[in-house]
Amino acid sequence: MIRAGRRGAVPFAVSLFAASLLAAALGGCSAVPATPSDPDPGGAHPVVTPRQAVQILGTLDASLLRAAAAKDAAQFDGRVVGPEQQVLTASYKVLRTLGQPAVAPPAPSRPRLLLPTAGGWPRWFVAAGASPNTPTPVLRVMWSTNARAPYGLWSQLNLLPGVTLPEVASPTVGAAALGSDVAGLVQTPVAVLMHYTELLNRGDASAYRSQFAADEYRTQLNEQLKSDRAAFSSKAVGVVVAEHTVSRDPVFALATMDGGALVIGRVDQKYSVTVAAGKGSVRLDQQLAALAGVQTVSKKLDRTAVETLAFYVPRAGSTAPIALLAASKGDVAATAS
Repeated sequence: MIRAGRRGAVPFAVSLFAASLLAAALGGCSAVPATPSDPDPGGAHPVVTPRQAVQILGTLDASLLRAAAAKDAAQFDGRVVGPEQQVLTASYKVLRTLGQPAVAPPAPSRPRLLLPTAGGWPRWFVAAGASPNTPTPVLRVMWSTNARAPYGLWSQLNLLPGVTLPEVASPTVGAAALGSDVAGLVQTPVAVLMHYTELLNRGDASAYRSQFAADEYRTQLNEQLKSDRAAFSSKAVGVVVAEHTVSRDPVFALATMDGGALVIGRVDQKYSVTVAAGKGSVRLDQQLAALAGVQTVSKKLDRTAVETLAFYVPRAGSTAPIALLAASKGDVAATAS
């Protein structure tokens, strides 16, 4: 049976015959402090005041609750965008087909705000905090394309076990937003995303392996792919191929107090299963079948997932590795024949 992947920081094991969720613990995750309610009127100022950010997050939560109740992405009203919109739209399709209820992504409580200093558009900011429904804190990326567009949830990631966020400038002042090709880091933000994507594709054979710290997200993806390939090989059913590509979505980068950066970007995964001729068909699990619109695959299955990733990137000259801090993964499409 081929099973559908679930949305999460550490993804469901995307097994073709079984699925298991890696149990995550808070470990060394730090508490998220409260944010001051009033901005400093002098000097640099953030894209939104802390008070405005909290109001924006409240409006988002109301939109998410309406959409989940209706299982209808039209209820987002511009408050969910980009990869988050794709993932939730696909999940609503599955839940409507199966007649199951939807649950809104859990909101962070007492959010810590990471606010860039104001500049041109588009603009963005990040809110992080513990959630009662997730084992580790969540990280919300909010995005607005122009002065008239509301801030929408671009992605909601989960911190990996044991991870803490780097320190950035006070939200009353704002931290410097960095360009995707900014100098002064061990790698430019766009290079970080490209090189980590190659690492996902090539594993230990990647030339960039030593430049990234080990992380549970990558470990579990690689282990599950090996397991799936071994299962298919032993049954002589067919082949499994997973390919990650860097999306054209924006790469977000925010200066940290130690000269490094918080970098957030999107990667797309295409997961293909080709069934060998004469080997019959493989039954899909109910969620993947609902997404693909068929119950079995006798030739080929293609499934597309969105991955959003957050990294800590040290300053240039540092010997510390780049570290994956948070991640999210969810199916957005599937076709089968």
